This record gives sequence, C-alpha cells and structure tokens, in this order.
Amino acid sequence: MTPLEDESSGSQSHDYEIMRLLTAHQGMLYAYILSLHPNRVAAQDILQETNMALWKKREIYEPGTNFKAWSFRFAHFQTLAHLKRVKNRDWLVFSEQLMEVMSDE
Repeated sequence: MTPLEDESSGSQSHDYEIMRLLTAHQGMLYAYILSLHPNRVAAQDILQETNMALWKKREIYEPGTNFKAWSFRFAHFQTLAHLKRVKNRDWLVFSEQLMEVMSDE
C-alpha cells in the first residue's frame, strides 16, 4: 500500500461512490416511495429521511452489490416508520361529528 492509499482515501472513495449511487437513484427511490405512500409531500419527507438513513449506514454497503435493492429496503422501512408516526399522531384528531357536538355544548 502506498502512502496515498491509506484508510482515509479508501473511506473517501467509498463515500464518493455512495453519493454517486444515491444521486443516480433519487428518481427511482422517490417513485418507489410514492408507490407506497401516494401523498407527494409526505413522499418527499420520506425520501429525505431515507437519504439520511442511507448516508448514516453507508459503511455497511458493499461496493458491487445491488444498490437499488439496498436503498429500496431502507425506503420501505422509512415509509413504514412514517406511517406509524402519522397513525400514532392521528388518534388525537377529533371527527367532524364530535367537533360539532362539542361546539354545541
């Protein structure tokens, strides 16, 4: 190994490859998320959450393997997490009928 081929340059090379793949797959990731959650605003949020999760876990990606499958799995779990958050938040929302009864009182 030459001095130029130390661990930091390998890490930088790996980071560059992840960034390149992530950028190249943005359209496909967004389309996949939209197929799971058709709300465009929520899908954009989920895409950003997916990007952050992929970046945080970039060390576990093995170069040469199927990045699309790897990233779609993250998108799947991020979408499920989003739906769970929304579901848990929605239980506090009153129905229109209840709101009418409450306003009459």
